[in-house]
Amino acid sequence: MESKIAQITENIIGILYNDGKGKTAELAALRSTKVITDRYARKVIPLLASYSYGDLVLDNGEINPKILAIYNALKLYAIHQQGQTNNDGNLRLVYASEKTSGQNLIALLGQLRKDEEVRNGLDRQVNRLLAAPNLDFMMNILIRLIKILKSKNKIDSIDYGRLAADLYIFQKGIDAASGVRFRWGALYYQNFNKNTNEEGVN
Repeated sequence: MESKIAQITENIIGILYNDGKGKTAELAALRSTKVITDRYARKVIPLLASYSYGDLVLDNGEINPKILAIYNALKLYAIHQQGQTNNDGNLRLVYASEKTSGQNLIALLGQLRKDEEVRNGLDRQVNRLLAAPNLDFMMNILIRLIKILKSKNKIDSIDYGRLAADLYIFQKGIDAASGVRFRWGALYYQNFNKNTNEEGVN
């Protein structure tokens, strides 16, 4: 299930990237919407409906958790992609694709933690992320963290498919959410310690 969510997310991002030209209207809509039910989200609903699987809305009227996970990963990608261009004016690849591998977002933040100028603020945001009670709260923090990466010119390609899968797992219940929190915390702090120890050896 999670691998399929990751693949769908990567496929839709490839369409949004549009060989470097970008789907301007859809990317702008993703950046400007707070939640999937916002009126601007109508520009991306066709993409979700065409390339996802299953119903967008469940029988009980709630948004399908798979769709929420994919949509929120797309939103983070759109924020990350904004302003990232090559010298020829085309969009720079900032997501995992056939042309470039992507890094885990949380591991990348762990690398950024080496920067003492942002470490305290970064730790505060990540600790809030690890205590997130729901997806909306988590997304608010993830958006801030993406913006921190951009402010430090960290334009590494991110594995948004993996992120979408994690956002789906987070919604599956208390134990599943705790597992995501634990794994992210380990990635963040262990990645920093690993890099620091390697620098010490050199």
